[in-house]
Amino acid sequence: MAPTELTEAGPRRPTAGYRDLIRVPGFWRLATVGMVSKIPPAMAGLSLLLLIGRDYSYTTAGLAVSGSAIGQGLTAPLRGRLADQHSPRPVLLTCLAGHLTATVLLLLAVHVAIVDALAGAMGASAPPVAVMMPVG
Repeated sequence: MAPTELTEAGPRRPTAGYRDLIRVPGFWRLATVGMVSKIPPAMAGLSLLLLIGRDYSYTTAGLAVSGSAIGQGLTAPLRGRLADQHSPRPVLLTCLAGHLTATVLLLLAVHVAIVDALAGAMGASAPPVAVMMPVG
């Protein structure tokens, strides 16, 4: 390459790669699905901690967040297998119904043990939407 070719083209702008990515067909649909499916799980632990910490001790709130994470971790392989074996739609809707039920019952619960158990149920029934994003 001759030195004149480099100066004629100029340096590539740092945002050029992002501009190219935005022009890919289907980018905005995938970006939207990715953002919507990842924000709720990321905020669930913090929301649960703040919600339970308002009425109970932070120890109880921490146990509830831990229970939710353990419930989610223990049942994630099962929920993933169910989504693979069956259509994702009924699996997601069933998980969503269980998750919403556990969340509403958690909001109505008054006993510490019930709060912690329901937090575990919330984690165990979280819909596995992030892993079902289309890849291309």
